[in-house]
Amino acid sequence: VLVNKATPKLFAKYPDALFRFVGSWPPSDIRHPNVEFTGFLEDYPGALKSADVVISPMRQGWGFPTKIVEALACGKPTVTTPVGGRALEKDYHILKFAEIGEFAAEICRNLADARPVTDVDHDKVKARYSWEANVRRLSNWLENDVRQVRC
Repeated sequence: VLVNKATPKLFAKYPDALFRFVGSWPPSDIRHPNVEFTGFLEDYPGALKSADVVISPMRQGWGFPTKIVEALACGKPTVTTPVGGRALEKDYHILKFAEIGEFAAEICRNLADARPVTDVDHDKVKARYSWEANVRRLSNWLENDVRQVRC
């Protein structure tokens, strides 16, 4: 869906842009010189580092949006759908929400800003999602909530 809705507008403005879709089970029926389906990658961090903008065009799903947090932690401008970022705080400067039909415009805005890496949101991501923060929350939960259950 994203290839059909977003890439024509994006390639009209940025004809050399490359859409690289990372993940298992890539479609076999989409062929375009500026669209690449990598399948599963051994070097996901390398792919993330090479991106100018990270997208998460989820239309449905569940679980925690780990790939979005990883992109934010790396300082990558990120575009996701409201579904894709539903579990995240909405106060990140480099996280933009858009419906699939608006992805091209949002990606173009990020490319025009030419900020492929920024640390503007790093402290928020670290405070919320680092191992240290998660262990502290778990420890607090164990100390407080579990103690109350035993009493």
